Amino acid sequence: MNPYVIGGGLAIIATLGLLLNHNVQKVGELRAKLDDQKAETQEAADANTTNMETITSLQDALGSCQALRRAEADEREALLVERSQELAAARIEAQRLREIRDDEQAENQNCADLSGLSIGSFCPATADSLRQRSSGPGSDGDGDG
Repeated sequence: MNPYVIGGGLAIIATLGLLLNHNVQKVGELRAKLDDQKAETQEAADANTTNMETITSLQDALGSCQALRRAEADEREALLVERSQELAAARIEAQRLREIRDDEQAENQNCADLSGLSIGSFCPATADSLRQRSSGPGSDGDGDG
């Protein structure tokens, strides 16, 4: 065989070997990058799962909190209604007591008017007779004893 052909064949084989080696290195690098990206993708998927679980638990907690707030608001509303009813009853009772007091004051005013009247102004003879009896025998009739 021709030494040029053999030399050319060896050169081609050496070149192909170098290309093959280069491609094997590239494939190794690409596999390493693929493994890195696979790990990053798995981490992202795990983080996404964790985030979804966190979101779900936060939504549950928010729902519970809202239900509790609604229950507290309903309790406050019921308490306000109860207090309003008690206030209305107290106002009615206060009005009733005010009317009783006003009636009593009017009655007392009538009694005061009657007690202010003097027997002497209506019947002077009876007034003198009562003074003499109250003073007793031996007094001068002025009622001071």
